[in-house]
Amino acid sequence: MPVACPAGTRGLEARLRRDGGHCALLTSYTHDSEPMQTTVMLRALDERAPLPFRVPLEEVDTETWTHTLSEGAFATFGATTQWWEAHWRDDGVPLPTAAPAARHATALVAPAPGARPAPPRGPSR
Repeated sequence: MPVACPAGTRGLEARLRRDGGHCALLTSYTHDSEPMQTTVMLRALDERAPLPFRVPLEEVDTETWTHTLSEGAFATFGATTQWWEAHWRDDGVPLPTAAPAARHATALVAPAPGARPAPPRGPSR
């Protein structure tokens, strides 16, 4: 019987689906052997976002085939890449998460009413 993913994961997935068009994909990496993880580096398109760099991190539990999704928030590209490189070197650095209030403050602005969304870029899955 599959185990449900944590409520925080479901909420973050919903927010990323809703707000995903308001950020640019900078890079991503998937590690397919234990521990299975995927990281994605995003940049807010809104120049006023105080923490414009985001890194969703998905960790897969291969015994239950469930996953946990968390998100880190960074003020600069340099801080983001420093964490990214340390994470993939397995330095044991924690993902710096944004406080809930900061997350709402950095919510990206929705397009103006009547604005047409931009077509997706790049290959799709």
